[in-house]
Amino acid sequence: MTASSPFTLCGFEKVVHDNRSALDGRPYAEEVFASILRHTRQVPREVVAIGGAIFGINGAKTRDTVRKAVNARASQNINDAIGHSFLGWDDRLHRSFALQVHKEAMDAKSLGAIAALYGSDGPKIIKFFVRHGLLGVAEPQPQRHRHYYQQSFAYDEIHGQEEASSVNKDYFLVHPAFKEWIMSLPEQLHVEFVRTTVGVIGDLEPYEARAPIVRLTASRGQLDLRLREQRLAAGAHSHPLIFLYIVLWACRETKRVGIDIAEFLAVWESLKNTEQLMNAVRLPMPEQVADMADKMREWQKKINMDPEVKKLHRAFGGSISRRPALPGKGKSSAKRTVPFMSISAKSHIGANTEITIPSLKLEEIDWDQELYAMVMHSQKKS
Repeated sequence: MTASSPFTLCGFEKVVHDNRSALDGRPYAEEVFASILRHTRQVPREVVAIGGAIFGINGAKTRDTVRKAVNARASQNINDAIGHSFLGWDDRLHRSFALQVHKEAMDAKSLGAIAALYGSDGPKIIKFFVRHGLLGVAEPQPQRHRHYYQQSFAYDEIHGQEEASSVNKDYFLVHPAFKEWIMSLPEQLHVEFVRTTVGVIGDLEPYEARAPIVRLTASRGQLDLRLREQRLAAGAHSHPLIFLYIVLWACRETKRVGIDIAEFLAVWESLKNTEQLMNAVRLPMPEQVADMADKMREWQKKINMDPEVKKLHRAFGGSISRRPALPGKGKSSAKRTVPFMSISAKSHIGANTEITIPSLKLEEIDWDQELYAMVMHSQKKS
């Protein structure tokens, strides 16, 4: 934002949400205008009204006073829309339904349970809220990971005369302004409204119903492997974990649980040529392919013994399997430990060395937002 922007009237250009984190675990930050726009239905008069509320703050314009002004005006905007814009609004149905909503994000089953209280009117109320952008829907984004969605809010200034978006969705999101309006109702005085802790609610914003098992991140030139948002400690085995990081990256990129040595080297070379990761992916790799295979096996053994990696292995549902029953022996199959990572070679020179993580669930691996943007940029260039 430039110095001439009207939103510098706040005295700051970014809002940091200490009670919400980004996908990489850091506090969520956004520009002031983005935050203001999220609290509107993208109707110009609502944007102008919030700007006026900020301008009218008495005293110092701090992040706290601006937040309170934005929230209060956003609530009033919804109240005004109920009185003048939302054709068909019925307090007996819509207000009553809204009082049952206590979460920013709800799965279809939870919202359906509320709808059931209203009989045949329940689905119609949900459709009304979705049509007017008071409830958003979550659109699956399987190219990221199994639990990743993009939020979509239908802002309809024709006031409900258009067809509503489909409401056959996994998750529904409460618009920030609608949430503020619900919280302002007298009946909600002592009711806690549950907020999401990762990301924010808004049109086209990401929504993670659940974190992937593994997230590949990088911060300040350091690699970071996160297991269900808990960092995997590097310990004394930094080279093995760097190796694991690159293998996971290559598997995710190729969409296979196993890669050969050429695919590993191609991904490694690509990461070494990126500014964010070039200093973080250094490995003492021998020049000869056969020696490379030996070095990888050395790292593989340490990886399989690492306590944190064992947690990762269990999270993927691995570590134990049963041997097939021997012919005529009935139930005589025995349990055996399956290593997290295996490395084999199809030839004695190691040229076709294969690195495999049998238990890997590719739909449970993702990058953080910054690295994903880098991956997309790289794919577009190629």
